[in-house]
Amino acid sequence: MSKDPFRHLCVALGVIAVTLVFFSPRLWLMTDEKPGTFVWDRANTFLSQVEDPFRTDIESAMKWRIAPPLVAKILHLNGKSAFFIPWIGAVILLAYVSDLIRSKSQDWKFTIAATLIVATTSAVMVPLHWYGINDSWIWLGLLVVTFSQNRTLLVASVLLAPWVDERFIIGLPLALLSRQIGGSHSKRKFEWWLLLGLLPYILIRIAMGGNPINGETERTFIATHLADSTRRVGLAPLAWWMGLRIAWIPVGYFVKTLKSKDQILLLAIGAPTV
Repeated sequence: MSKDPFRHLCVALGVIAVTLVFFSPRLWLMTDEKPGTFVWDRANTFLSQVEDPFRTDIESAMKWRIAPPLVAKILHLNGKSAFFIPWIGAVILLAYVSDLIRSKSQDWKFTIAATLIVATTSAVMVPLHWYGINDSWIWLGLLVVTFSQNRTLLVASVLLAPWVDERFIIGLPLALLSRQIGGSHSKRKFEWWLLLGLLPYILIRIAMGGNPINGETERTFIATHLADSTRRVGLAPLAWWMGLRIAWIPVGYFVKTLKSKDQILLLAIGAPTV
């Protein structure tokens, strides 16, 4: 637990300010609603969920991402005030990153610079640039799984993060493997018990949604996105760059420091994930 949370909060807000200076949101799309653009179509879907978190007449990709709109509903965040939730996630994520780095280094300049690198990744830039996108909360959950030794936080992350976005489940094996081989824990073992935290999400989805392959809407959604992914496979290097940007440098350095067996494991699980 950080002994100086206010300073880490200041670091988070500072690096967000710098990031927005150099990577400004597309403000011309934000002056008023513009149907047909991803920014506003996704935003309107999110606001519809805030009105009724359990509604089903929305795009398939958002149907089960009910945690953020449910929180907004409980907190009575009316109108566009619900858009604060992704921003709060970005601030907490960066404060957590600052705390993690500071625990490893006594150099505040290094801590700020490393946190700034994270602030330029899609984990932060997407929530800041698009309305109602909660990627920061997913990354926060994955970082907790990777680094935290607090079992309460670990269990809470696995239980709750899938309801923010099911992509958390895609990244979970990589987070668990990184936890095992990263050297931050005394015992190198795969903590499989954390996977049990996914059971409520899986069982509820099956019970309420049935087999997604059986639904016409879901089949169409999956088929469309598989076709799009196949056509865009050549853009994968650009997607990798846009996802992490210069943060690939410390990732590459980390992989380079591992034993050959761990490198193979990490790349085998990481390649399909990214």
